Amino acid sequence: MGHMSAAAKARMRARIRAKIRAKLDSPAYKAKLRARIRAKIRADMRKRKHRHHGMSAAAKARMKARMKAERQTPAYKARRARERKAEENSPKAVARREAAKAKREAARKAKRDSPAAVAARKRKRRLEEARKRASRG
Repeated sequence: MGHMSAAAKARMRARIRAKIRAKLDSPAYKAKLRARIRAKIRADMRKRKHRHHGMSAAAKARMKARMKAERQTPAYKARRARERKAEENSPKAVARREAAKAKREAARKAKRDSPAAVAARKRKRRLEEARKRASRG
């Protein structure tokens, strides 16, 4: 390979960068990453069963007591509150809430416009009119 001009080098770098970017953005690569993460989680869950293997009951009791005490600390509670707030205001949670609200609204509207409801309203109106007529004599 002879001497390359700066422009040619830049073009080559850009081509390589584009190739890498295309790979990282591809659905196949993302799926592979997701699968790897899922496998890791599954492996960790499998390992959880044997987490405190070989510990004495006393040591386990001490550990439990320590964890219980930690859950009472203000710092822990504040952290949990922060996490919960972040979770509740995450775009996903907000979207889920909005969807549920829309679904409720739609159900209410469907109920209101159902033939049975319309007929009931009609009956009620007729009754009211009959009552008025009766009272007028």
